[in-house]
Amino acid sequence: MDKELLDYLLGIAWDHGIGYKLEPMEDDHWIPVYLPANNLIIINTNWHIPQQIPLQLAHEIGHALDGDNEYEYQACFAASSKVENAATRRGLELIIPHVYEDVEPYDVNYQRFMDSLAVPSHYAGVVEEIIDDYYAGREE
Repeated sequence: MDKELLDYLLGIAWDHGIGYKLEPMEDDHWIPVYLPANNLIIINTNWHIPQQIPLQLAHEIGHALDGDNEYEYQACFAASSKVENAATRRGLELIIPHVYEDVEPYDVNYQRFMDSLAVPSHYAGVVEEIIDDYYAGREE
């Protein structure tokens, strides 16, 4: 788990008044959750794929920042849902500028980024788009 990235993301949550608990759950498949009614994120630090923990945290912050309500959130656990995809995109938009802050465009490797956080392969296009947008914005 990337402690520096995790600390950065926890700082974002803190800055936005989003509560969080990082707990080593007994079940290593216990999925993270955002509880809108409590404005609280709960992350399983015992997740079976530890390198995904920062992405999970960013995803849950994405739910909070997007204002996802209890009904929407409870109704869409499918990975293909609009709300879930939006939260992952928002999370990646938080992570990518931080990860690539001091990296020149010619040193970027999308696949290495995805591997480092165990980003599911169906997000490859989203990752490429966000990284491309990030560097296009830096040139302006």
